[in-house]
Amino acid sequence: MVWLNAIKKECVQAKAEIYSAFFSLTISR
Repeated sequence: MVWLNAIKKECVQAKAEIYSAFFSLTISR
């Protein structure tokens, strides 16, 4: 089950990166 947690962590990190990129785009407008 360790790999499952690792995958979850990766997904959360990817989501965070996408959100931050989207946020910065929204601010720059």
